[in-house]
Amino acid sequence: MSVIDHNALESYSVSGIEHRTLAAARDGLSDIEVWDDLLYPGAATPLCRHDCEKVVLVLAGSGELEIEGETSSFAAPCTLIVPRGRLNAIRNPGGRVMSLITVFGATPLSTFAADGKPAELPWRSASNPASVR
Repeated sequence: MSVIDHNALESYSVSGIEHRTLAAARDGLSDIEVWDDLLYPGAATPLCRHDCEKVVLVLAGSGELEIEGETSSFAAPCTLIVPRGRLNAIRNPGGRVMSLITVFGATPLSTFAADGKPAELPWRSASNPASVR
């Protein structure tokens, strides 16, 4: 059993998104990865796809989920489901910070840009192998 102090985890801020990887391969996991993200007003996740299923718990705020060109509005509290391999993005067009916990069905996680090339995320680096692939 492991206890992870969220305050001790490295945090990354880029383009209006504040990110922490809460649990991943670095913690001995083999099948899931968990992220904690804040999306500030006007921010959006990159349009991308993953090699696994994605479940997003929306704890605060409201926004839009785009999957394969179709957009749905949502407001907390709710759960967003993104099937494996679907092109998706989450946007915060509102005036409040959006709080998300995301669970992926793989670790390390592979993320691909809309053009199919591997997506480089700032928290994936040689110094942070938890989510490097």
